[in-house]
Amino acid sequence: MAKKIKPQDVATQFGHDATEIADFCADALEDANDHNIAAALRAVNVQQYELACDFITLEKDHQEAGELTPELRDRREMLLARLREAAQG
Repeated sequence: MAKKIKPQDVATQFGHDATEIADFCADALEDANDHNIAAALRAVNVQQYELACDFITLEKDHQEAGELTPELRDRREMLLARLREAAQG
């Protein structure tokens, strides 16, 4: 049986640096194919709270549509471009 990773283990591994922990969590969400929520967390990490809300709304719309429609994909690409710009910042 695999040992369960505890949040305190992750926090300790990253020296309790909230930015590093958030990046790790966003990477884990990406690996789980939860791209919109990962991007929302990355937006919070660069203090772009309105952009984070936009990603959360995108996730809601994605869930309601049942798939990532071409329109939603285009919206995500636009939001990701804004996130990249903010992260370079």
